[in-house]
Amino acid sequence: MSNYSTLTDAVVEVLRARAAEFGDDFQLKRESSDKLRVRCFRPQRHKNGDAHPSAVYHLGKYIYCPVCGFKESEKKLANRLGLGVIEGGLTLQTLAEAKRLPVDFLQKWGWRTQKGKDGKARVLIPWYDEQGVMKHAPAYHVRHYINKGDEEGPRFTWDLPRSSELRPYGVWRISEWIEEAKASSITSYICLTESELDCLTLWLHGIPANATGGADGWRSSWAGYFSAFQRVVILQEPGQAGLEMVKRIGKDLIRVNAARSQTGEDTGEILACPFPEDIKDASALHLSVNGDSTRFRSAMQRLIKRAVPAAEIIAKLESEEQEQGKREQEEERQRLLELARPLLDDPGVLHRAIHTVEDLGVVGERRNIGLLRLLVRSRALARPVNVEVNSPSSAGKTHTVTGTLALEDDKAYYELTASTERALIYLEEPLAHRILYIQEPEGLAQGVGFAAIKSLVWEGRLKYDTVVKEGDDFVGRHIEKEGPTGLIVTTTTGLEEQLSNRLLRLEVDASSEQTRRVLNVIARRVNGAKPNIDLAPWHAFSRLLGEPTDVEIPFSYYLAERISTSALRIRRDFTHLLTLIQASAVEHQYQRSKTQDGRIIATVADYAHVYSLVKDVFQAVQEEGITRADREMIAAVEYLTTPEDSKPGEKPVTQAAIRSHLGLSKSQVSYRVNRLIGLGYLANLEQRRGKPQQIVLGAPLPEEVPPLPSPCRVAEWLIEAGRDDLVIPWVDPVTGEVHDCAKHVPTYQAPTGTLTRTPEPCLRCLNSEVETQGSATDRTPEPSAVSTPRGSGVRLKSADDAESSTVKTPRPPSRTTTVAGCDNKDPCDGFLAEVDDGRADLEGQMVRGKRAIALAKDRGFDSSQWEAELGKLEAFAQAKEVAQHTKELLSSRGWCLWKCSVLDGDIIVVLRDELVTGYPEGYPVYTEAELEELCQGGVSEATIRLIHEAKKTAGATVESVENARGRATSGERRAGADLHEYRR
Repeated sequence: MSNYSTLTDAVVEVLRARAAEFGDDFQLKRESSDKLRVRCFRPQRHKNGDAHPSAVYHLGKYIYCPVCGFKESEKKLANRLGLGVIEGGLTLQTLAEAKRLPVDFLQKWGWRTQKGKDGKARVLIPWYDEQGVMKHAPAYHVRHYINKGDEEGPRFTWDLPRSSELRPYGVWRISEWIEEAKASSITSYICLTESELDCLTLWLHGIPANATGGADGWRSSWAGYFSAFQRVVILQEPGQAGLEMVKRIGKDLIRVNAARSQTGEDTGEILACPFPEDIKDASALHLSVNGDSTRFRSAMQRLIKRAVPAAEIIAKLESEEQEQGKREQEEERQRLLELARPLLDDPGVLHRAIHTVEDLGVVGERRNIGLLRLLVRSRALARPVNVEVNSPSSAGKTHTVTGTLALEDDKAYYELTASTERALIYLEEPLAHRILYIQEPEGLAQGVGFAAIKSLVWEGRLKYDTVVKEGDDFVGRHIEKEGPTGLIVTTTTGLEEQLSNRLLRLEVDASSEQTRRVLNVIARRVNGAKPNIDLAPWHAFSRLLGEPTDVEIPFSYYLAERISTSALRIRRDFTHLLTLIQASAVEHQYQRSKTQDGRIIATVADYAHVYSLVKDVFQAVQEEGITRADREMIAAVEYLTTPEDSKPGEKPVTQAAIRSHLGLSKSQVSYRVNRLIGLGYLANLEQRRGKPQQIVLGAPLPEEVPPLPSPCRVAEWLIEAGRDDLVIPWVDPVTGEVHDCAKHVPTYQAPTGTLTRTPEPCLRCLNSEVETQGSATDRTPEPSAVSTPRGSGVRLKSADDAESSTVKTPRPPSRTTTVAGCDNKDPCDGFLAEVDDGRADLEGQMVRGKRAIALAKDRGFDSSQWEAELGKLEAFAQAKEVAQHTKELLSSRGWCLWKCSVLDGDIIVVLRDELVTGYPEGYPVYTEAELEELCQGGVSEATIRLIHEAKKTAGATVESVENARGRATSGERRAGADLHEYRR
């Protein structure tokens, strides 16, 4: 039949099946090579219904009945048979001839030709269930052509309704073969093949078999169907596909046997029977013996005798796979190492990452970027950090998070957006050592979703017990996703209190200055300034650092003794602090030493990184969540609600007045005010709904307490503890400055064997005016390392001469020498904290002052009074820079400052020397000889003259700072009042 068209083959196949419907003794009779005698399609016109076929089908032409005169063309006959017009494809006749199988044998098991939607013929293979052959099978496997590569498109497709559950092909005959073996008292066995064609070939020769569809088609639940056989033989085709089939099917069968043996049931052998390379399957063996059943069965017996236990092949295969996997992992690791090496060896990689995220368009959020990056790095630890990013709508929460995650490999995190409460429960993504990022989880704020988030935060993994319906019954189901898993949540409304207390809370900058920075970025992008950043090294870096690890913190006990404990939640947040230190060590692990058991050892640099990023966050934690932005808001309310010569809070103020005073948007003020009202630090006197709030001061703010010890205090403790190898220079992740706490400890000796190269300052930051890219807890621009403006000077007082000549202010040293807040004596810590806070206040006052002057001039308002006050503030700020420089010079010579303060532009310096005893309160007295000796020690008298008026001068020094600050604050208030009066 192969010489005829596909349509002719299909017509003959249907006529053959039609003939079989009349009885087993009815056969399609061949009259000649091109004619077939068939039953007429008008049996009513014949005696006995044309029991003796009288119609003749002329192959490829027409059908004609000489008795009744019925005649139709082949196309009309095809339509009558339900075939229609078929052009090309595969018919059952063609397949049977190619595989040398009887067509009627294939038809016996429901195989038939069908016309596809594309008009081509295809072979339909029914997969019946335990009930056996029926008119409509639960599923059909469709074959489109014979050999691979014959045509384009898939060789096989499935027609599998969703309601159908697939069974092994031939499952309906299993009980038949078991009973036959018992009746004959022989060993029951079955062969498992890949394809249905191999299965039917074995059936043709009397060999029990089932088809599985290969390794990909196998279902683990099928293993139980074959447990009753005494021997199961997996027919293994040559190549990797055959090995995978043995591995997958064999493991499931062995598992079922193991379970049966535990209950005392009999178990059978699980064998693997490899086919030779030249005869890859049962169909090929059938063709090689020309369909001879005797030869076929003999060859199969020889193959089965050489079968080996499947467990041996599985063990060998798994061993080879492990070795191959190790080789591939090592090759991939070497590729990643080569790609990420510049980052792995960079001590300033954290600062470098912040710059890269800024280049991607995230500006003004350096501290948040740094913390989010350490959060992602903590995924390698046993308990990652969990973070809540909370701020008003449109402030840039999502932009900040996604910008930071852009540097991470996609295996580092999973982003869940717009989810229902059950989406998290039934998530199929693996979450072990990953970060789950949930945007605006309002849909998860209660019920199932909330319980899932609590499980993630409490236990580091997702666990949930639920009830599902199976059939007509409800059954319990335990859902668990392996961890550890970290969490990032962005929200505007805040989370439930118990949950929020367990998350580190970050706020993005919602100030007008930040908005200006964002607008500038957008403007640059519009004009074609698009980033050209190769993220491949960063993704390689992320993959290398994602492997599970552990970190040892030698100074954790010291931190536990020195950290402020004024807030109860520090019990939880201290864990966050330690985890962030560990995360920094993970970030720099290729520059860190390790213990004998492979744990990374954290250094003072890791603490310093975290200190720079979280000092303000922990300050807010100690102050019950009050941030610097909150303090600014309360200060504004205090100013606006305090008329002249009145007590604070006597005059309520509206949100509109606050917006006008601070120059913020409606949403920014509303978010901050309502939050502070909720915390009780502001109060709303207006109780009527729909009326503007009448805001006054509420409860007093908590006292500002330094929450963390400085990095150099930790460094000093490490040196005293004999761990000076952990005291290494570090790069500030925010400013790019390089700091070395060792220079503050005279007894320090350089460590040996460190893995860290000498860091270099960020030239990008040194060459530009650096602004602190912080969160709302710290967004004051940092002063750049430039000299005091020309013409400025400092008057020095002495005991003999109240006023001395003016000397030019020396240029401050490089920003790479010291870090604010770091010294080796407690009094210095207090002083430098004052300098930092004072400088931040001054910068903020000057920024607001310049804005007010510009507005006043624009509207014709007399701003001379404010300009005079602003000049005092600028002189005060410059003098503080000189005071800081003085401290650095003296510290470099081994002297420690007790106080270094400013009074009307004069520097008052008091030194502390353990060898000198003097007046009460610990202030020493220096003779002229001692002062000269000090100058001879390397500090130039032209640079600074030390003046000391015994107790009187020293006592006045402490008070002078407060007086100067008081005048600065008073000047600001007067100018603000003038501006407020003008606006009113």
